Amino acid sequence: YSSGGFEMNPLGLPAQTIWVSPGLKFNYVAPIISAYSGFMFYAWGEFYKHSAYFLNKSEINKGSLTNFQIKPFEYHPFYSMEYFVKTEEPDWGVDFDEGQGGIGIYSKNLNINFGKYKLSFGPFHRGNLSLSLKNPSFPQFNLTLKKDYKNRDLIEFSYTIGDLSSEIPDSSVITAYKNQFHENSTRLPWLKRGIVNHRLDISFTKTFRIGFYEQIVYGARSIPWQYLIPVNLFWSAQHATGDFDNLQMGFDLDWIHHNGRTNLALFVDEWAPFTTFDKENHHNWFGFQFGHSQLFSLFNEEFYLRFENAILAPQLYEHKFPINKSFNQGYPIGYWSKGDSYDLWIIFTWLNQSKFQPRLEFEYTIFGNPFYEVGRKYIQNDTVKREKLSFIIEYNMNNYKGFDFQFSYLKTKNIEYKKSNFLDFTINYKYNISY
Repeated sequence: YSSGGFEMNPLGLPAQTIWVSPGLKFNYVAPIISAYSGFMFYAWGEFYKHSAYFLNKSEINKGSLTNFQIKPFEYHPFYSMEYFVKTEEPDWGVDFDEGQGGIGIYSKNLNINFGKYKLSFGPFHRGNLSLSLKNPSFPQFNLTLKKDYKNRDLIEFSYTIGDLSSEIPDSSVITAYKNQFHENSTRLPWLKRGIVNHRLDISFTKTFRIGFYEQIVYGARSIPWQYLIPVNLFWSAQHATGDFDNLQMGFDLDWIHHNGRTNLALFVDEWAPFTTFDKENHHNWFGFQFGHSQLFSLFNEEFYLRFENAILAPQLYEHKFPINKSFNQGYPIGYWSKGDSYDLWIIFTWLNQSKFQPRLEFEYTIFGNPFYEVGRKYIQNDTVKREKLSFIIEYNMNNYKGFDFQFSYLKTKNIEYKKSNFLDFTINYKYNISY
């Protein structure tokens, strides 16, 4: 239950929402060849039938429920929807389901996975610049190779091919999708959009790791064979295939020191080396992340402090060809706030020995106007702001059952909530739900 409606949609939807998610999960693990071969076959699946019921029923018939003008959870850092429909009975809510699953082969140095699931690359909790858990799950093939020394991973290489939803109608097949019952229907399948990512992580010591990656988003055609070569340099491959696609690259690092962990990430979209330092006419757009975690003692009690900061240029995740935008189901595949944004997140947790885990959270986000345009300045004109201060208590009854209590104060600007500033009380009961 949330008195603030889980921030599902700011355009007129009521507060006071009950969110119910019955679901099914299964896992299957079996050795391949023999129990001592070191290779395991793994299959898993889960399905949730989400329903959100809005207790202020008088708002439902105003049209905002079934005609979202923006994506649900546009300003929420963790939730997303693949699709939604109005509930049949009772008729004052929305239904949206979520299915994930896959099969895999695991060993000490090799993992192969094929399925539909969420994927995140990078050391940050609130979101990573290349791939994050905010965007809905998508079908993908993933290969990971590890090379270790004295039971410690030294080198890890991963290669991922995924199928994204562009939400751009394919008008070339309009005759095949004519509806004899609704002749004016414009419902069409979407143009193909895909993603390829390869990444190399190197642990130089037990306390220092750095990862490098390239990522390609392409669309409206089958995947070029050059992208099917895991070790081929994508920066060169996309030039060889006509320079149509959206090339992104970057690195991130972890450094553990003095009971703390420091993280840094750089994301480069459309890199042109010779104009890297040209302030006026260039195609080099950057995203930055910095974060730090710290464990410390105070009054003989243990505490955990974490902060993360992200700065994203206006052109990030956009592209001169809309089919190559870095979006899945309308959500950015990378950082949740999209391009032209600034985000700060701070959490402070008391690590006591009881089942109660209280923490304070502070969130501050500025949303600009992301757009593909050379010379576009960072965060200009009217901006959208969201500030949230929360006190949260987690009560974990056991490994699969628990409660969350959250008291929050939200202060917003240019978000069309009923009130710019409001209090939100949320209570969650989770049985075998890990998020």
